[in-house]
Amino acid sequence: MRTSMTVSSIVSVLAGLLLMAAFARRLHDSGRPGWISVLTFLLSLSSKAIVWSKMNEIVSTMRTVSPENFETAFAMQSKLVGASLLGYAAILLVIVFGVWPSSPGTNRYGPPPVRV
Repeated sequence: MRTSMTVSSIVSVLAGLLLMAAFARRLHDSGRPGWISVLTFLLSLSSKAIVWSKMNEIVSTMRTVSPENFETAFAMQSKLVGASLLGYAAILLVIVFGVWPSSPGTNRYGPPPVRV
């Protein structure tokens, strides 16, 4: 489980960096600063760091959980609610700014990428 979490975290951070670059371009299309994409990446990274810091506790909890006793798993999940909310906040920012219409014509970041 520890190896799976490590590999998943590495892949997630790499994917987050690629998303951050694409999101910065989208923000520039709508005339907004690209630093907002850094904020979303930091929120996501903070979420992962919280989960990573509790990895030993997660692993030991998973070893003790049985089909008859889910209370320990639910107790562990309740400790990770804050991390989940940080991750969802990052996703919400990407959705909100992603659907925001592009600014018509040229903005301070240059001409629109596709002429309409």
